[in-house]
Amino acid sequence: MKRTPRSLPMIMTLGNMACGIVAMLLSMRGHFESAVPLVLMAAVLDAMDGWAARKLKIAGVVGAKADTIADVVSFAAAPSVLVGNVLGGIQGYIFGGLFAGFILARLIRYHLRPMPRGVFLGLPSPTAAMPVVMVTVLATRGILPDFAPMAAVLIFGGFAVSSIRFPGWHNPALQFLPPIGMKLFYGIGILSLFLYPVYTTLALHLLYIFAGTQLLKRFEKKMKL
Repeated sequence: MKRTPRSLPMIMTLGNMACGIVAMLLSMRGHFESAVPLVLMAAVLDAMDGWAARKLKIAGVVGAKADTIADVVSFAAAPSVLVGNVLGGIQGYIFGGLFAGFILARLIRYHLRPMPRGVFLGLPSPTAAMPVVMVTVLATRGILPDFAPMAAVLIFGGFAVSSIRFPGWHNPALQFLPPIGMKLFYGIGILSLFLYPVYTTLALHLLYIFAGTQLLKRFEKKMKL
């Protein structure tokens, strides 16, 4: 019985990878909407495997390498295949490959240039992938124009390889409301995620991207006073 909890982080990492692979297969068959919940689940598992490893005090090199491979599959390859198949033709190859290149470059830099705990240099790969996936799906619905996926690749892929500093999800800089307010905010977010997953995911990530950097600067300035 003791072996199961210690293997839990690796199971989550493999689950993350499996979600990314299935999302790619669905995208290649034109089931774009069906790929969305799998990419979302991959992001949830990506957040949970590191948390579980730290709680169980078993974080190590093997887990970190497996996590990176899972990130490549779920947040570089899967969104790129989705974008490529939605756009089609030469532009599909160009922008699909371009986004994969952005995320791969970001992951390489993450390992070569470590940052203080709770701070990311450049947009984390899951946070860059989510808006690209959601914008691309909204384009297939006709809600956004056909060029929207290309713009999303350039914008969010660019953020991923930028030198902009973003706060980690557990960074105190993101505690912009009192505890009860934060619980209410997360509660509304989770409820909306079940009701309107695409719109909620896009809105929450845009809020993080454009407000997170300012909150981090404000928090660090406050700590220096």
